[in-house]
Amino acid sequence: MPFAHVTAELERRFVVVRWDQRGAGKSYSLSVPDSSMNMKQFVADTLELTDVLRRRFDQPRILLGAHSWGSMFAALAVAQAPERFSAYLAICQAANAPESERLMYRWALGKAAEEGNEKAALELKQLGLPPYARFADYHTMTNWIARFSGEEHRPITRWRFARLAMESPFYSWADLFRIPLGAKFSFSRLWREAFYNSDLLKQAPRLNVPVIFFLGRHDHTATASAAMAEHYFEVLDAPRGKRLIWFQNSGHWPHLEEPEHFQKKLIRAVDEALRRE
Repeated sequence: MPFAHVTAELERRFVVVRWDQRGAGKSYSLSVPDSSMNMKQFVADTLELTDVLRRRFDQPRILLGAHSWGSMFAALAVAQAPERFSAYLAICQAANAPESERLMYRWALGKAAEEGNEKAALELKQLGLPPYARFADYHTMTNWIARFSGEEHRPITRWRFARLAMESPFYSWADLFRIPLGAKFSFSRLWREAFYNSDLLKQAPRLNVPVIFFLGRHDHTATASAAMAEHYFEVLDAPRGKRLIWFQNSGHWPHLEEPEHFQKKLIRAVDEALRRE
């Protein structure tokens, strides 16, 4: 929700519902039970909100869009109840974090060899393939990934995120403080299941709705890289059609890095997908 104003142009074409999921942003509260912070509950929440919107707007099916981590349980919701959705819009789709990390490790090792960076090559070889038992080792790998990806693409900074959030007409100062609190609360309870016990290639190999992937060409996020998302797209069984749209000047946030281009591409792609239905 704190970034909704960046893509407000979509509201000229669609009724757009932004959702701060359970335990995050405006939905963060100390009253959220720890026992409810799991993938099964998040999928159930998604379907419950979907049904609320279907009833409110008297629509048999709605569009579902999700970004990064949210795309994990969004894809599971679509796989479980495709009859409730007219299409699925996957922005920087996450699919299998361990395999994504291994792909990014090999990419970083290749970049080290390509550039003759002996320090990086030595440290990465000493680490070996992820996953790692120590967070320090994971941190070392992601630092090199960030270093090499930063040479080919200037990613959106934390200060840019902060400025966009502070510009939000939907968030009060109290809400802004809830963002890091909710992130810490959610990550500490979800990270193992979400990132290391979830594999959409096995859990959601088929999505029986039109599917559109929006990927940043320079997305080298360790747990949700464009390389892994592209692989999932290629093997995904989507009998009602699938399309992959690349954003050549974006990393993990194409809707924030290229907002005008992103919105035009999304509107056109959705119109074409629904016209074929």
